[in-house]
Formats: sequence, C-alpha cells, structure tokens
Amino acid sequence: FVAFVEHASAALRALGLTPLLFGAAAEAEYAEEAKTRLRAACEDAVVLSDFIGPPALAAVFAATALNFHPCRYDAYGMSVVEATT
Repeated sequence: FVAFVEHASAALRALGLTPLLFGAAAEAEYAEEAKTRLRAACEDAVVLSDFIGPPALAAVFAATALNFHPCRYDAYGMSVVEATT
C-alpha cells in the first residue's frame, strides 16, 4: 500500500483522494516505518491505529474509493468482508 502511494501520490492529489492507513500492527517497527513512508509520500495521509466500533468503521468504508488488503498473513480476510458490507 505504501509503495503504491509513493508511486501514485501526484495522481492521488490530482484526483482529490486522501490515503488512509487503518488498523493495528503486530510488528511495531514495521508499522512505524510504513507510517513514516506514507506521510513522506503524502502529507495529507490519514493514519488510524485505534479500535473503532462498527458504525465508525462503516463510515470509513463508505467514504473509501479503493480498499487495499496488503496483509502478509490473514487467515480469513475480514477487512475485505467488512469493506463489502
């Protein structure tokens, strides 16, 4: 996801799209590196790492134009299911 934003930041700005990185991370060092790279690529990027309840989650997905699911491992892919509902 971050690599995509790094390559597409000018196009995202031109389209008025704001990258959103959402979710907790098991690897703190990896997460901090990703957040730093994302903010360097797009200073308007939004980073949410705290838990939000179903109504707020639904609002986030309703405002999303594109959902990346870049997990290295996810046994079920719950974020993909949540994005489609």
